[in-house]
Amino acid sequence: MSREIKFRAWDKQNKNMEEVDLLGSNVLHIKNSEWENIEDFEVMQFTGLEDKNGAEIYEGDIIQELKVNWEVVFYKGAWRLGRNVKGDIQYKSLDRYAYRCEIIGDIYRNKELLEEK
Repeated sequence: MSREIKFRAWDKQNKNMEEVDLLGSNVLHIKNSEWENIEDFEVMQFTGLEDKNGAEIYEGDIIQELKVNWEVVFYKGAWRLGRNVKGDIQYKSLDRYAYRCEIIGDIYRNKELLEEK
C-alpha cells in the first residue's frame, strides 16, 4: 500500500500557507518559488485522506465532525483528531471519521475554532 507523501508550510513571517515541492534537513522549496530556511516555516504533512468534500486533510487542519471541532494531529503512530475538553486532551482515529468530516480552517489562521464554548 502506498500513499502520496507531500507537505505544506505556514510562513511565519508572511502569515500565509505555502505548498512545498521539496523538503531537506534545514531547507524547503516552496512551489513556484525558491529554497527557504525551514526555521521560518511550520511544516505540515498530508495525511493521505480527504474530507467529505474531497479536500486533502493535512496535519494542523481544524475539521468539524458532527458539530464538534477537532485538530488533526499525529499521535502514537497514527493520524488522529484531537481536542482539549476542560484541560483533558481527547483523541480519536482520523481514518475512521474522515469521510464525514469537513475542513473548516487550520491552527494558524483559525485557532479560535478550537476554543471551548
